[in-house]
Amino acid sequence: MIGAQELGIQHFDRMAMHYSILELNTAIKPFVFQRLRQRPNVHKIIYFDPDIQLYSSGAPLLQRLESAQAVLTPHLTAPLLDDRHPSDLAILQSGTYNLGFLALRCDADTDRLVQWWQQKLLRDCVVDIPRGLFTDQKWMDLVPGFLPRALIERHLGWNVAYWNLLHRDLSEENGQTMVNGQPLFFFHFSGHDPHSGWVSKHQDRFRMSDCSATAKKLFAQYSQTLTDHGRERYASLPYAFARLADGTPLPDCARRAIRNHLDWSQPIPDLLSLEGARYLINFLTAAVDTRQPAISRLALQLYQDRADLQAAFPDMLVMRREAYLAWFAQQAGPEAGVVGVLAGLPARPKQPVSTPVSPRPQAPAAAPAAAAGAAQVVTITADAAEPAVVLPYRLAYRLAWKARHLLRPLTSLEFRQRMRLGLLHRAFPPQRPAARPAIPSATANATEATPATATARKHLDAGLTLIGYLHAESGVGESARATLRALASTDLPHSAQDFRVGNVARMAETVDGRLLNGTQYAISLFHINADQLPVARTFIGEAPFTHTYRIGFWAWELENFPREWDAAFGHVDEVWVPSSFCQRAIAARSPVPVLVMPHAIDILSELQPDRPRFKLRQDSVVFLAMADMMSLAGRKNPFAAIAAFASAFPGADHSAQLVVKIAHPDRDPAALKKLQALAAQCPGIVLLTRPMDRSELNTLLDSVDCFVSLHRSEGFGLVIAESMARGKVVIATGWSGNMDFMNAHNALPVDFDLITLPADEGPYRQGERWAEPRHDDAVAKMRLVASDPALRQRLGQKAKADCERWLSPQGVGAAMAARARSILSALGAR
Repeated sequence: MIGAQELGIQHFDRMAMHYSILELNTAIKPFVFQRLRQRPNVHKIIYFDPDIQLYSSGAPLLQRLESAQAVLTPHLTAPLLDDRHPSDLAILQSGTYNLGFLALRCDADTDRLVQWWQQKLLRDCVVDIPRGLFTDQKWMDLVPGFLPRALIERHLGWNVAYWNLLHRDLSEENGQTMVNGQPLFFFHFSGHDPHSGWVSKHQDRFRMSDCSATAKKLFAQYSQTLTDHGRERYASLPYAFARLADGTPLPDCARRAIRNHLDWSQPIPDLLSLEGARYLINFLTAAVDTRQPAISRLALQLYQDRADLQAAFPDMLVMRREAYLAWFAQQAGPEAGVVGVLAGLPARPKQPVSTPVSPRPQAPAAAPAAAAGAAQVVTITADAAEPAVVLPYRLAYRLAWKARHLLRPLTSLEFRQRMRLGLLHRAFPPQRPAARPAIPSATANATEATPATATARKHLDAGLTLIGYLHAESGVGESARATLRALASTDLPHSAQDFRVGNVARMAETVDGRLLNGTQYAISLFHINADQLPVARTFIGEAPFTHTYRIGFWAWELENFPREWDAAFGHVDEVWVPSSFCQRAIAARSPVPVLVMPHAIDILSELQPDRPRFKLRQDSVVFLAMADMMSLAGRKNPFAAIAAFASAFPGADHSAQLVVKIAHPDRDPAALKKLQALAAQCPGIVLLTRPMDRSELNTLLDSVDCFVSLHRSEGFGLVIAESMARGKVVIATGWSGNMDFMNAHNALPVDFDLITLPADEGPYRQGERWAEPRHDDAVAKMRLVASDPALRQRLGQKAKADCERWLSPQGVGAAMAARARSILSALGAR
């Protein structure tokens, strides 16, 4: 596999930001041709779209390339005489030849062709039919004139698809599919959705019921093959460039504005960086003129894209501004995907930013266009007289929270939720927003800060104070300690404050006591879950929430962040999350920036295994599964690991053992009883339920060969990462947060099906989705690990190298420190 960013494309970041997923995936084609051409002994290069399937030998194609410089297949070999779509004109507009297939013979002529093609696709690989462009394809109309030996292949069995199916009769003869009596070479299943009833979503000529038995069979087999190989899993993967680096979704109309109006001749930061995200947000939200109310560049682009808006709001920039902006505020999100900071109204150019009072925090207001490279951050601050008003409600909230276990059996869930939301609204009411200083980019003036802001914080030193469950033997506790590991590798001043309210885990972990010095720095980083922040505020006090820049470090394991936690955004100025999976879930609801800061993992040079300590045999391949009962047994799913091991190594198979480590077993006695019953049925399973400190847990990780996590969802997957950093092969469900650092090159992802929760599971609500790992795939991968020492070594080495590259304390610490310094510079902290 070749990563798109490995193709040597100058300013790839600009292509990724101004192209849609369709446009970018086609724009890279000539660059891949060139990359392959540079390999030794490459004489022919053939491209097939991923929705093409081959049915017979490719020898005739290779034979044609002995003399032809290029082989192309026309969309049509006969006219379309009905009134259906696509018509002859539609085919003409999209391109004479279908670029789902292209074959080139390498010579000086085709080298020049590829270089010319590259230049055209840097900015003009677009779907713009009025301009006569359709992605990479339309440019290929010129190839027969450019190459003296270009071959237009008219064989009816090549590139059969919805656009030529009217002229193709499919049949089966002696087990081979024939097209008008000739063998089928390849079929192009472009736009096929097995649930729609249509041959393709791009046409209205054929329903599946109109097709011959042979055609129906081909479509059915193709659909089943996709299902067998994880269609649902891959369909759920997000587009890698769907969002800016700060989590802001980038809709297609924004990409068009970037492509049409961004001046590439001027200095531009890396658009895939946080600095680039700020630059683009300022660019897109800048006012297009000095009239009021202000129209942003993005709002204008959306208006120009749509004839219906132009008809509904004629002369919009003069007479119908307010009416159009009212529509934009209500409908730009659901109709065009314009949400978050991009949906905000721009500030009046060169005037102070103001934000209207609202019952809940709003998206940060955009900085004036003149402040290129900086993003204005708006925070919610309290009035001087406010504490006297809200203090009784905060005290009541605190008492209600402490009495929650007593209230639960006496009240309904609906009543408790109403009471909680009511107290929250009064304890932390909507407040007047105060503009925070711009967080500068590397090119902005690092000393810029509003005089009021600098004065308000001049007594706080530059640095960061981490507040969280520092000693808790739990995932949220290890998350805080991981951040401390990262910060320890930097020269950023930092301190720590322990917080324990509401956490029932054992408090046996240790941190550097020198950090617990009571120093409060200008940034507060709360390693406290979103739903617990109001509780924390009532116990910790107001100082970290009103006198500092506030960052919440949150994780969430499902696709949708709970709506009932929206109030938590009012307590923070931005959110850090450990994975892009968490970022997508939280950013979709967040009015403040959401940045990925992965957990820092220690990379050890030497391991200290001790199998006898855990009664493990020296000659067996040992698998390890872990689950904390406080994290919900149904989500961690240790039952699946036991079931897979029992199927992979039935009976008294001494070649393998499975250790199942359970933390806090008393939190779920029913789950523990089920685990004990399952383990008793398989002699190779060792169930460990006693508490372990960090040192002993590390020894256990060092003593095994493979870590198994058949989870249903993970916000990050700390133990998965820790195992990989130790050079262990990992078998884990290929979905959610762990897929940021885990892939088929450094681990063994397990196939899965996404299922809907039929009922609430702890904090996870009915109707949400999580993964169900496939038992047979897990069994096969366990057997593979046990039988192949070379595979264990190869994957383990790659896993460790990747963790060192992506998750080391030095790398994560550098990212955290860079962000903190940008904030501190804007705050004017010393």
